[in-house]
Amino acid sequence: SFTVLLLFGALRFPINSTGRLLGRLAQALESSRRLSLFFSCKTRLDDNIIEREETNICSDNEHECSHLKNILSIENATFYVGSTISPSSNPNESSSSLESVNQDGFMLSNINISALNRGEILAVLGPVGSGKSTLIEGILGEISSSSKTAIVQNGKVGYVSQIPFILNSSIRENILFGLQYDEKRYKEVIDACCLQPDIDNFDAGDLTEIGERGVTLSGGQKQRVSLARAVYSKPSLLLCDDPLSALDANTAKTIFESLFKPSSSPFDKNNSSMHLLASSAIVLVTHASQFLNRVDNIMVLVEGRPSFLGTWDDLKSFECKDELTMRSIESLRTAVQETSETVKNDASASSSLHYIDNQSSDRLVLSEREASSRRNTDIANGDLMTIEAREHGQVTFKTWLLWFQYAGGVLFLIIQTVAVSADRFAFVLIDWWLAQWTKAHDGPITVLGKEFPSQEVGRSGQYQYLAVWAIVYLFAIVLMAVRTLWAVYGGARCSRKLFSLMLSGVLKAPMFYFETTPLGRILNRFTYDVEILDFTLIENMVEAMMSLAWFITSVSVMCSILPMIGAVIVPVTVMYFVLSNHYLNSGTDLQRLDVVSRSPIQAMLAEGVDGATMIRVFCQEQHFIFKFQTALDKNTAAQLNFIAAQRWLGLRVQLLGVLIVFSTSLFVVLFNDYLKLDPGLIGLLILWAFYFTITLDFWITAIANTEAALTSLERAVAVTKLPEEKPFLTEEGNEPSPTWPQKGQLDFEHVCMRYREGLPLVLTDLSFTISPGQRCGVVGRTGAGKTSLVTALFRLVEIDTGAIKLDGVDLSALGLSDVRGRPNSLSIIPQDPVLFFWVASRMFGSLWFIER
Repeated sequence: SFTVLLLFGALRFPINSTGRLLGRLAQALESSRRLSLFFSCKTRLDDNIIEREETNICSDNEHECSHLKNILSIENATFYVGSTISPSSNPNESSSSLESVNQDGFMLSNINISALNRGEILAVLGPVGSGKSTLIEGILGEISSSSKTAIVQNGKVGYVSQIPFILNSSIRENILFGLQYDEKRYKEVIDACCLQPDIDNFDAGDLTEIGERGVTLSGGQKQRVSLARAVYSKPSLLLCDDPLSALDANTAKTIFESLFKPSSSPFDKNNSSMHLLASSAIVLVTHASQFLNRVDNIMVLVEGRPSFLGTWDDLKSFECKDELTMRSIESLRTAVQETSETVKNDASASSSLHYIDNQSSDRLVLSEREASSRRNTDIANGDLMTIEAREHGQVTFKTWLLWFQYAGGVLFLIIQTVAVSADRFAFVLIDWWLAQWTKAHDGPITVLGKEFPSQEVGRSGQYQYLAVWAIVYLFAIVLMAVRTLWAVYGGARCSRKLFSLMLSGVLKAPMFYFETTPLGRILNRFTYDVEILDFTLIENMVEAMMSLAWFITSVSVMCSILPMIGAVIVPVTVMYFVLSNHYLNSGTDLQRLDVVSRSPIQAMLAEGVDGATMIRVFCQEQHFIFKFQTALDKNTAAQLNFIAAQRWLGLRVQLLGVLIVFSTSLFVVLFNDYLKLDPGLIGLLILWAFYFTITLDFWITAIANTEAALTSLERAVAVTKLPEEKPFLTEEGNEPSPTWPQKGQLDFEHVCMRYREGLPLVLTDLSFTISPGQRCGVVGRTGAGKTSLVTALFRLVEIDTGAIKLDGVDLSALGLSDVRGRPNSLSIIPQDPVLFFWVASRMFGSLWFIER
C-alpha cells in the first residue's frame, strides 16, 4: 500500500501544478487567438495609393528624382473618414450615392489638382472642419478613398503634422529621425526654423532630452522641431498641416521667409536658407491668410468640397452665390498681406529693440533664457528622464511582512497559520492511520480506546478502517480549501489595496514626476506589476506557505520515527539554504531586470502607435523596428537567464533530495534490528522521506518564485510613496465663502516660480492686476513663459515667493479642489487639447456637473 501511496505522492505536486499550467495554456490560446485576429486585420488599402513614378520615394539621394518636375497631381479624388460602410466600387457612382454610404463619417470630394511642380506652394484654407487635414491624410494614403481616385506622386515625401509627433529623445534625434547626421545641412535647418536661440539656452544644446511628447518644450518649439525634421529629410513633396499655428507672428514670418517663399527685400537676412525647400513642391494647410499673396495657388475648402482653386489675384475677383463660401473667401480677402514693405518695417522695428535701455533689455533676455530652459535638466549631459530605480540583491524581510500587512495583518496571519497547521495535521493523520491499518494485518488493534478488527476477517473487517480514513480525508479536504481560499482572499485584498494606493499616488504626484518618468514605466507598473500582484504572487505565496508547512511536517514526522535521521537532515538542509541563498542573490535581480526591461517596450509601442503615420511617411519602419527588437532582446535575455538560473537550482536541489531518501533507506536496512520499527512506521518513514525531497525542492522553488514576484510588490510600494502635491482639501478655517469668487479680480504679487529645485526661475518678481470684466492678452516669444503663467495660476507647480489672489483670496492657502475644481471659478482651454473616449454630451459637460 505504501508503494502505491509513494507513487501517488510523487504525482501530488505535479497535479497541484496542473491547474496553474492549464490556466496559462488557456491564456496562451486566447492570446494566440487575439493575435490571429490582429494579424488578419486589413492594413492600409493598397488601392488608396495610387500611381507612382518608378522612383524610390524613400531614397536619401535627392538626385534620383530631380529630373521630375510634376511632383503631385490628383484627379477625381474622394476621401472618407469614419465610414463604416465601404464605398461603392462602381466607377459610375454619383456624389449622392457616395454620401449615402458615408452618412456616419466625413467625406471630402471633387479634389482635382492638375499639377504641383517643384518650387510651387499650394495653400489650402477653409473653415474649421472643412476637410483640410483630411486632404493631407488622403494624399498620404492614411484614409480610404473611392475607386475613381487617381493620385500621381513622385519623389520623397515630408510631413509636418498638425499635432507634432515628438520622440522621447534629444532634439537632434527628433530632427534626424533615423537619418544620417549632415552637419552643414543640419545647421542650415536649425537656423531656418529659428531653433538655434532655443538650443543655445539648453546646457546640453541639441543633445538635451525633451521628454515624452516634448513636455519640456513649448507648443511653438515642438512645432518647429517637427518642421525641422521634415525640412532636413530633403523632401520632393512637403505636406504641412498648419505648421505655423503655434508660432508667434514674428517667428512665423521669419520661418515663412526662410523656408517657403523668401521676399526680395534687402532686409531679409535668411536668403542663405532659401534653397532648403526651393526644389520641393509644398501643400500648405494653414490659417495664416496673411501669406496668401506669396503662394502660387490657393485652394479653399468648404463643407468637404473645394470652392475655389486659383491664384491670389483670382481670389480677389472671385464671386459665387453660395453664402458660406463667400463668407469664407471674404475673410481671406480682408487679411492684411505680407509685402516687402512690411518686411522692411519689421526689420527696422526689430533693429530698434536693441536701443531699449540696458536694464530692460537684459531682463528680457534673461527671462526668455530662463523660460526656455524652465524644465531643463540638472546636469550638462542633457538627460531628463530618471533612471528607473530598483532594489538589488534578495528581497528584504520587510517586503515579506508588507504582503501580510496588506493581506490583513496579524488576524490574517493567525487564521492562516491555524488553518495550515490543521491541514498538515490532517494529512499526517491520514498516513498515520494507513500505518495503523497495515499494523492490523495479523490481529486487531486498539486506537484511542476503540478496537478495530484484524484484516484477516476479510472484506467486512476493512469497512471500519475505510470509514475512518474517509472521514479524516474529507476533513483534510475541507481544511485545504479553507486555508487556500483564505490565502487567496488575503492576496486579493493586498492587491486591491495596493492598486488603490498606487492610483492615488500617481494622481497626486506633482507635474515634474510625469515630465521625468516615461509613460511606459507608469503603464508597466499598472499592467504587468498589478497582474503579478493579482495572480502570480498569490499563487507563489500560497505555494511558499504550503511548502514550508510540508517541510516542517516532514522533519517532524521523520525525526519522531527515526531521531538519528536528523544527522542527515541538518547538513542537507544547510546545503539547501546555501544553494538557495546563492541563487536568490542573482535570480531575484534577474527578475527585477526582466520587469524593468519591459518599461521601454511599452513606451516604444505607445510611441510607435502615436507616430505610425510619421514613421511610414519618412520610411523609417526598419529603424524603429530595430530599436523595438533591441528592447525586446534585452527583456528576453533577462527572462532566459532567469529561467536558466531556476534550472540550475532545481538540478542541485533534486540531487540533494536523493541523499535523504538513500540515507533513510540505509538506516532502516542496517539498524532495524536495533530500532525494531513496525513495518507500517517504516513505510511511513520512507514515504515522508520521499515527501521531504519533493517538499524541499518545492519549497526552495516556491521561495525563489515568491521573491521574484515580490519585486513587483516593491515596485508597487514605490509608487505609493511618490512625492505629492499640496493637500486636496482646504484646511478648516481657511474655507472661502460658498459664493467665492464673485467678481473675478486676479492679482499677481511679486510672483517667483521655478519648475524644480535647482532650476532657474521662470517667473521673476511678476506683478499685475486684472480687474473684473477685463480681457488680458498674454503675448511673448515662443518659450517666454506664457504657459508658465497658467501653470502657476492652477498651482501645477507651487510658486517660490509672492502671492496669487482671486477676489482677494490667496490661492496658496486653499486646497487644490477649491483652486481647480470649484464651479464658476478657474477654467482653462489647454494648448494641447485632450479628448476622452466618451460621447459628446459627456465631453461637453464638466466633471462636477456629470457627477451631480
